[in-house]
Amino acid sequence: MTLPEIPQALREMAEGYVAMKCRYQSALREVRTKLEILDDEFQMRHSRNPIHHMERRLKSVNSILGKLKRKELPLTVESVKDNLFDVAGIRVICNYR
Repeated sequence: MTLPEIPQALREMAEGYVAMKCRYQSALREVRTKLEILDDEFQMRHSRNPIHHMERRLKSVNSILGKLKRKELPLTVESVKDNLFDVAGIRVICNYR
């Protein structure tokens, strides 16, 4: 049994999404690393850590497509980059003192 041919436009969109997802994941790692370094420096200077923990997330494909549809925007990677500002996020939970 062979798989049906995937239309070129759909293949290009999928490849574009994979590349975009990789960039967002890399950015999340970079921000998390910088925050961890700041937390370590604070620990050395003040003997306490202000950051309790961090959570990160990347919006799912279904959620991205749903949001684009609700906003009546084109279902393209460019549209995601230009119009959606919550594709990736980091939540920093701090200790209270």
